[in-house]
Amino acid sequence: MIVLIADLHGNRAAFDSICADVARRGFTMLNGPLRRDLREDDAVPVFLGDLVDPLPESAEMALEIRERGWTALRGNHEDYILAARGLYRGADSLFHSVKGLGWRFKPVRLCAEGFDERTLTWMASLPESISWGEVLFLHAGLRSNRRGDFRGLQARPERLIVGGHFHDPRVIPWGEKRLAFLGAAGIPLRVEPAAARAEYALLKGTEIELIEVDYDAEATAGLYERSGGVTDGGPVARVILHELRTRRRSLGPFFSLVKGSVSV
Repeated sequence: MIVLIADLHGNRAAFDSICADVARRGFTMLNGPLRRDLREDDAVPVFLGDLVDPLPESAEMALEIRERGWTALRGNHEDYILAARGLYRGADSLFHSVKGLGWRFKPVRLCAEGFDERTLTWMASLPESISWGEVLFLHAGLRSNRRGDFRGLQARPERLIVGGHFHDPRVIPWGEKRLAFLGAAGIPLRVEPAAARAEYALLKGTEIELIEVDYDAEATAGLYERSGGVTDGGPVARVILHELRTRRRSLGPFFSLVKGSVSV
């Protein structure tokens, strides 16, 4: 069994709840990369990007994923962290300007301070997509890890395309293919307020099951506050804290509200 986790954003409590749920289902989470020689009760995780940022246990989570040899993709938040440390080497101009965008990316810069050089090097080496038989794993799109650019996907040979990024779990028929987007493990979001539940998926062959599991969001929110990340991170961090506690999608509307009236 493959355990799919997207958009963890450094949320240790959510990850622990997912691991506990996998164990309750009778699976043993193995160390090491994605592989085919799994027994019926074995499970191996695949992280579909945004492992980190902005929560205070981000560096710890990235280090654990690296040391346990788990398969992971590089999402846009990994690139934000790399950019904040001057290590981004891609062509996207937004990442190159992270250091100079004032308060908008302040939580990223604060989070980036906690990463050691080996983990940063590992994050920079992560692929943006992986083809696995009839399944294609990616974060957002085929050409970008921060935009839903699906050009070229119809021509791919894989029957199932699995991603994250949008914090909106759903499986969509798409001609002879299916698009499956995981919800967010670490900062799950809805249009209206809802109880906080960590989201992940189980994959066997091309059959995917989207799952929600209870976790202690208040513990994560309290840790974020005690770390100083909310106070020092400014208005963006306060909106993220609100999202953690309410599961209500707020950061996008916040940026839409200030766009054009405040320099972000």
